[in-house]
Amino acid sequence: MKTLLIHALRSEAGIVKQHFPPPAKIPRQPELDQVELNHDHDLLRTGIGLKNTRTILNKLTDVSIYNRVIHWGVSGSLDDGLAVQSLVQCHRFLARDKEPIVLELFSDPALPEVKITPFFSSAEAVTDESSRNLIMGSGAGAVDMESYAVAEFCLIHQLPLLALRCISDRAGISAAKDFRRNYLQASHKLQNYLLNNLLKRPKIKA
Repeated sequence: MKTLLIHALRSEAGIVKQHFPPPAKIPRQPELDQVELNHDHDLLRTGIGLKNTRTILNKLTDVSIYNRVIHWGVSGSLDDGLAVQSLVQCHRFLARDKEPIVLELFSDPALPEVKITPFFSSAEAVTDESSRNLIMGSGAGAVDMESYAVAEFCLIHQLPLLALRCISDRAGISAAKDFRRNYLQASHKLQNYLLNNLLKRPKIKA
């Protein structure tokens, strides 16, 4: 059985790819941006947004080869206690006009502890204070644009999910400026966390 690694942007997996032999395109579904990193890990890029993520995940035909999913990316903070570069994990996923999805919390004794907070997946970037305040009413601590669709996929296929984010900005009026300044550092920190604690050590039993 394999682990399916999911990310949205090419740059969110650049460091991860460097630590494996040149990845091989998976021939069974050449229309997907999916590669085999090794015998234990496949890497899938969905693109940005809930719609793109659902579309890509719905095209996967051989889901039975996977026994868990790791999904990562950067997020905007809705919680003033979550500083830029903070790592956060989620098992409660929210989206507008959708029922919350609550999955079993992925845990492993070898993983350094990170803060657990609900994720809200927005249809668009949160770049104004009124949208920030509205989403904060959901109880979410961080906002992204893909996690809910990945949680749906894992719920349907009964796959354990490790959902990790690194805070790149304060969701709201300063989000665009914060993102430009902090994105690369946040993305690199998250990829190195994954490499050091999950991807470069022996495979974890699900």
